[in-house]
Formats: sequence, C-alpha cells, structure tokens
Amino acid sequence: MSASTMFDSGDSHAVDPIDRVGSRPDFAVLAYPVISMSAPWTHQGSRQNLLGSDPDAALAKRLSGEFAVTSRTYTSVIGGGTYGQSIDPVAAWSREAFVPGLRMTSTYRSNVGFVNGGDAVIGVDVRLISPFGVELGRTTISLAAKSQIQYSVAALFPSATSAGTFTLQATASAPTLFAYGSMVDNDSGDPVFFGGR
Repeated sequence: MSASTMFDSGDSHAVDPIDRVGSRPDFAVLAYPVISMSAPWTHQGSRQNLLGSDPDAALAKRLSGEFAVTSRTYTSVIGGGTYGQSIDPVAAWSREAFVPGLRMTSTYRSNVGFVNGGDAVIGVDVRLISPFGVELGRTTISLAAKSQIQYSVAALFPSATSAGTFTLQATASAPTLFAYGSMVDNDSGDPVFFGGR
C-alpha cells in the first residue's frame, strides 16, 4: 500500500538524473495489505511489528493509506487509472462568475472552464484580474448550448504566462453560466478545483 500512495514524484530540476525520476508505480496489487496504522482498523500485530509497541501518533497517521490518497494515486482496479481531480457539483447558474485564487507561476499553472446549462449559445467575456484590480488579459468565447469547454490559461491568454495570482471574471450574455478553475502543481501534476462564485 505504501508504495502506491507515498511515492516520490521526482525533481525535474535535479542535477542527478536519478533524482529526476519519480518512484510512483504504474500499478499496484494489494495482497494482504496493511492499509491503516490507525486504530481501530489496523491489524495490531502488523502495527506493532512495523512501528513498535508505542508508536508516535503522527507517524502512524502518516503511514496510514487512507490519509495518503491524492489525485495522482492509482486505483487498485485493473485499467482504473488515477483517482483524478475532485469536481464540485454546479451550485448555481448565473450571468457572472468569479474564480479567485488561481496562479500562473513556475510552481503552478491554471486551467479555466466554462459550462453553459442553457438551451441557446451564449457569449462569455473573460477577464483575468490581478490582486490589485489590474486587468491582465481579456477575451471573448462562444459557448454552445448544453456544453462545456476548458482552456489552459496560457492558451487563452498567451501574454499572461507568468501572471502570478489572479482572479478569473466571466460575464455571460445569459444567466446559464458556470465557470471554474483548476490549479495544477507543476511538479506533482496534482490539480485543485476552484468553483466560480
């Protein structure tokens, strides 16, 4: 279990080529696994043999698989892939949406997406706004009825590739819009979902 949840992603900037390679397995077979080191679910004999008779609670939690699952962790189903990004349900359709907290830096990149829940095509005015209220970029997209589209911020706003932290503002021609963002860690590839408000 530990090899499939507590792998090293590698460091693409490392000098040593070995350190650039991650240790995430391509698949995992759980044969008699010790999933948890936390009571009451752990097998007490395995816990004592692996951690001793009085293990540190923080260490036991860190070595418990149920706390180590990320979007890059593979499922144990053959051909199942990774758990992927968690997506919140659409809370409400609106004419205007703001998605704060997105980033374009050397550490993170962001994607933005738009959903049209209506029965007609809508136009969407899309702006990137700095924390100081400065417009970093602006464009317009067309969104077909009952459709969804996602762009990388770099593709939608080529001049904003190092925008830092920003807010996405989307204004639609009808109150059938849902906008969202996805911030991705450039080293691990782990995404975090930001629903529009």
